[in-house]
Amino acid sequence: MALISELDQHIKVPSSEYYLKHTKRPGVAMIFLNTLLRIVAGEYTNLRFKPLLTFIRAFDAVLNSSLSIEELLRLWSDFSFPLPDTDQKADWANEAVKEKRRSLASQFVTGITLHNFKSFEEFTLDFTNIIPPEGSAPCVALVGENSTGKSSILQGICLALMSRQQRGRLRLDYENYLQRDREGWQRSHMKPASITLTLEGGGTRMLTISDEGLVFSDNDWPDFMVLAYGARRYFCERTRRTAVGKSLFYPTALLRDVTSELADKDDEFFASIARAMKEILSLEQGEFLLRDSHRNILVRAHGRDTPLSKMSDGYQSLFAMSLDIMFRMTHYWGSLESARGVVLIDEMETHLHPRWKIQVVSALRRAMPGVQFIFSTHDPLCLRGLTQHEVRVLFRDPRQQIVELSELPLVQGMDIEQLLTSDYFGLLSTLDGTLENLLKRYEHTIQRTPGQQRLIHDIERELSQYQALSGNPVQRVIAEGIARYVEQARQTPLEREKLHQDAVRMIVKSLQEAQR
Repeated sequence: MALISELDQHIKVPSSEYYLKHTKRPGVAMIFLNTLLRIVAGEYTNLRFKPLLTFIRAFDAVLNSSLSIEELLRLWSDFSFPLPDTDQKADWANEAVKEKRRSLASQFVTGITLHNFKSFEEFTLDFTNIIPPEGSAPCVALVGENSTGKSSILQGICLALMSRQQRGRLRLDYENYLQRDREGWQRSHMKPASITLTLEGGGTRMLTISDEGLVFSDNDWPDFMVLAYGARRYFCERTRRTAVGKSLFYPTALLRDVTSELADKDDEFFASIARAMKEILSLEQGEFLLRDSHRNILVRAHGRDTPLSKMSDGYQSLFAMSLDIMFRMTHYWGSLESARGVVLIDEMETHLHPRWKIQVVSALRRAMPGVQFIFSTHDPLCLRGLTQHEVRVLFRDPRQQIVELSELPLVQGMDIEQLLTSDYFGLLSTLDGTLENLLKRYEHTIQRTPGQQRLIHDIERELSQYQALSGNPVQRVIAEGIARYVEQARQTPLEREKLHQDAVRMIVKSLQEAQR
């Protein structure tokens, strides 16, 4: 305390005691006070009194920020010696703190581990092997049948990245996010759940959920720029701006349509949004957005100008969601090009025309190259433009545990039918419904009781009438291969690739023998 008394003899505003009583970092404050004492004592005699007060004001912001001790010390050492003789020191320090926090908050999610969270007992997704296209942030598409946890993963990421204030505005009942027992919806014992995110650079962010609420493992992490949109994206112009991510947790939540605000922006801002929207909406050459003197947003296409309000619901929904993302990003970062953060979208394909499904992901990534998009989808068209490891397939194993399917084929270069019948979507075929039902009946009666064999033969006879499966020797060989594949198709997805390869080898061998 002698140091405090000695320092107080030299400077009274603010009191040095203030830093020890009110700062979040008293240890760092002591280092600062020791340095300040040397300054006051004359070690740095070139300093005048006014810059010294500026120095103190700068540290008032630094010491009471939410940066970690390591970051505070690093920031302190970066600009504390020598002190410039200028009144801009406080502004520079505040901007440095803000920039450092933004840097920490702009890291990508590189993995997630869920423990006792909703339907997950223990589950991990690792994104570190993703190699995104040059100039783009990593992207993740979650694919899987219904009830394989895609929405839950998005919710988990969202909760862990949100600030305390953002989560509070959602007014969630966190008991709904604890795992339920296998016997039903009544919980005999509630175990705490946890969400652990790994971040670019190796940091982690952990959120624990119990019946008592939420606990962060480290409260010093800065707030992340995270946006989230649910599968049912309803926009309304007169709705007040809702809590970030609310539609991901409440399917009927309305999102505010900010389209009318775009008409009031300056020309430079409007032009940047219009360029991005041209790609997202797949507008052709000579088609673009414009605005009239009545603050209407128009789409010039097919030789005429059409008010956006007169376009289809799908058109307006895609426009409103994209615009909301871009508005929030530019408000925080200043421009789309410098924007950083994580955007979560459940069922990306909702309301979208096939042409938009093909373009939307790539267009969003080009418009905001520093933003990480993580989304779920049931549509192979939305996988266009993604690279290897950016598509993750989830399924339930024989124990009904949700697991990730590994060793997937390259998604690049596959056509839609190949995607649908591959392990990405797992369809048996893309044939018409009547034939598909016959194949399903055939599958379900394989290896049943002897009394069902007659039904099997009847179905085989009906299948043989389809030109797609019989008619010439080659098609008959293919039909036999299909029959053998179907016979074993009820295996787990982990074994389907081997079954596929065995069926192909059998067909090739049979064709070679038929030509002899």
